Amino acid sequence: MDLKNLRKGRVFVDANIFLAEILEEDAADECMNFLQRISSGELKGSTSSIVLNEVFHRTLIADAIATYNLKGWLAVNYLKRNPDKIKELTNAHTAIENICIIPNLDIIDPNMSSFYDALKISIKYGLLSSDAWHVSLMLANNIENIATLDPDFQRVDKIKVWRV
Repeated sequence: MDLKNLRKGRVFVDANIFLAEILEEDAADECMNFLQRISSGELKGSTSSIVLNEVFHRTLIADAIATYNLKGWLAVNYLKRNPDKIKELTNAHTAIENICIIPNLDIIDPNMSSFYDALKISIKYGLLSSDAWHVSLMLANNIENIATLDPDFQRVDKIKVWRV
């Protein structure tokens, strides 16, 4: 379903929505408009510390690639070998700080129960670990909507998938 048509209810925000806006990817404008709808109170948003970790990691790597002119697959190894370089990369920290202050966006912390549920969800729907954990947290918190760019969530019959 088209994200522009989501009119009410609580919605789980996947990492790729934040990343599209932060990294100025193809869907950046649509994602920014959606996040503004949460900020204004038109929609109630939820995400998780797992999503924040995904956003932090991918933004940090993108920043390293751009700043140090690295090949994508070399960025992690470069940062591991040069940990002082991480201190110079502030975009990822700023991105997370900005997400955490979005009005009407609550951040859900996972627990072991949600992890065990995620294992079952991964097997049932063929989802990767983070995606299964997102679904687990959604179900545990009675969130039926997810905003995402990821088509994999369409395999889950218990949620409504909203895409740009």
